[in-house]
Amino acid sequence: MQVKRFTKFVPKPVLGQVTCVALIFALIATVMLVGCTSMAEDEASYEYDDGVVTTEVSTLPKMVIAGLVTDDLLPLRVAKQEGMLDTSGLGVEIVLYPSVEEKHAALVAGQADGIITDMVDAALLTDSGTIMHVVTVVQNIPFEVISYSAEITTTAHESLFEVPPGMINERVLAFSHDFLLGNTASGEATAPEASAEAIAILTPLIGQAVSKINAHPQDYLQLYMQQGEYVHGVHGYDEVPSYPIPDLPNRENDEVLLRWLFESGKTDELINYDDLIFIPGAP
Repeated sequence: MQVKRFTKFVPKPVLGQVTCVALIFALIATVMLVGCTSMAEDEASYEYDDGVVTTEVSTLPKMVIAGLVTDDLLPLRVAKQEGMLDTSGLGVEIVLYPSVEEKHAALVAGQADGIITDMVDAALLTDSGTIMHVVTVVQNIPFEVISYSAEITTTAHESLFEVPPGMINERVLAFSHDFLLGNTASGEATAPEASAEAIAILTPLIGQAVSKINAHPQDYLQLYMQQGEYVHGVHGYDEVPSYPIPDLPNRENDEVLLRWLFESGKTDELINYDDLIFIPGAP
């Protein structure tokens, strides 16, 4: 499986940034650290704190992201509700489905560009021919405490309860290979570079939303209660969980998980971690 590789985005310092630092010593022995920054105009920039997002791609494709009524979608919901996506020029439609089967059906039919899922599901979909590329973790949950509602559990997801002990179920945002090729659910014609750029902008905006949620969880309790109808058994509705800042899935954890899927016969091929990951950024 050949996957175009990209340089990983770095939230801070900003991509394309050249930072110079000068130490100024006052006569009274006060030491000040002053940073001066220059930014190349043709480079993208990402800041979690103030949401500064610039891009050289003039037309970004609309994204359709499918999910369930679970709390792992909260950061993306916050980013959309508070206008972070619109301000950046991203068009993102979030579509909620009542079951994993319906979410998968929408993805396979080309009605969704990406899904909120887990590494097991991304590997199973890829093995079945719907090639997925994971771009970031959105939540970390020990497998032992997963308690999906029966209404949204599939036969494939029942295998989550058989994984080796100590594994972490990383809830992730993953996009289809079709979307990365420029084939969008909205039917818009776009270039692969534009799809990659849209993902590169989306991920740090989710990080900005995570920072807001973690800093002021009570401000998002009502939205959390709406989104977290099916909770994973880790926490109750009276407390908003802490979410991880966007990052790649844990290689050590997931290489064990992917090998277990293959050796237990759940995948026909050994899915390579690097083939399952898409790292947005500059080519």
